Amino acid sequence: MKENTDDPVYIVPNHSIRSVLSRYPELEQLFESYSLAELRDAPSRSEKAVYLTLEDALRDKNIDCAGFIALAKEHAAAYRTPENRSLAARSYNQRDLQFLGLMPCPVKIPFDSAFTQFVSREWGGKPPFSYLIESNANNQLAYYTHIPKFKDLIDMPDIVISPGLNGYYHRDFFERFKNKGYFSDVIEHASPTYDRLDLADPDGHYSVIGANIEVMVVDNTRIGDRQIPERWTDLLHPEFTGSVAIRGQDGFFCETVLLTLYKEMGLEGIRMLARSISSAVHPAQMVKNAGSKAGGPAISIMPFFFANLAKNTRNVTIVWPEEGAIVSPVTMIVKRDHSTDLDLLIKFLAGKETGSLLSGVHFPSMVPDVPPCVPRDTAFSWIGWDYIRGHDIGKETEMVSREFAAVFSGNYS
Repeated sequence: MKENTDDPVYIVPNHSIRSVLSRYPELEQLFESYSLAELRDAPSRSEKAVYLTLEDALRDKNIDCAGFIALAKEHAAAYRTPENRSLAARSYNQRDLQFLGLMPCPVKIPFDSAFTQFVSREWGGKPPFSYLIESNANNQLAYYTHIPKFKDLIDMPDIVISPGLNGYYHRDFFERFKNKGYFSDVIEHASPTYDRLDLADPDGHYSVIGANIEVMVVDNTRIGDRQIPERWTDLLHPEFTGSVAIRGQDGFFCETVLLTLYKEMGLEGIRMLARSISSAVHPAQMVKNAGSKAGGPAISIMPFFFANLAKNTRNVTIVWPEEGAIVSPVTMIVKRDHSTDLDLLIKFLAGKETGSLLSGVHFPSMVPDVPPCVPRDTAFSWIGWDYIRGHDIGKETEMVSREFAAVFSGNYS
């Protein structure tokens, strides 16, 4: 097939996994996160090719090919030409944007597919609103620093979906916007799907549609004669010094994990945890290392989605801590005063279709009537709305991250 020179990132279904990763090595982690990188040397099923194609590999894994290629192109374009990233190109100006979806990586592909079908079904592919759907990973270190600069409600879209305890949970944003009643919870709350997890905002302002949940994955080849941890606090024990991996990159560490454990352990507990951490990496790297000969930590703190990829690896044990999996909310913020053109979209985002795709990638959904992705009586460790409303999450994130990083880098005394 002739290359489309107008497309800065050229990937098509019949490209082999080997050729894509050779040309775009920055996609290694993305491919690893879907257990595709390991297939780069797999033989093709076609007489016209040597190595396994994307189309065949994705079909085997029941992954939407068009959605995956769109995500891969987005990642590669962001890496190669960061100045052209769609949010960055706007200088994060969202005044002309009505829906912004910053999706966790596991959610992005199924959501793109479902959203495209929804728009086609309702409006023939031409919706009456402007929107932008991107991977949260591409904006995590930049976008949220702009939230404190929002001076007026018009500075943000009418609908935002974002994961984690980010800037939308900071006290200054609450005081400027949330506490003034500008937003409304649009989920039709009924009996909670899970006996021990209800993320509904008691103020009725935010719609928490689901949760990314973090568990422990133990590499049985590296744990040795140490007892497998059963609780998060077990990771503080001296025998686990330098034996644990956490999600992070470029000096960033998962704020939800640190804040949740800080609530339970205090600042000294965070310092002790930092002594146990050997690396801060993408979960895809954790999956690659688990049970392999390449070397890696004895224990990894990773999202349940990735843990389910790792469980297919020999010599791996998934541990659901006694206190519960750590909950990182996936939040939808909807302006109370919004265009009626958005009503169908809001119903879709807060409804069973979106809730089911979240649950399908191991993100517990808060939408009623969505089948659970883990047992209903499972334990969860959720920082809670009382804590969020009673503390300055922004300042605590900075303080906890700073103390953690100081110990992690060996500079704490």
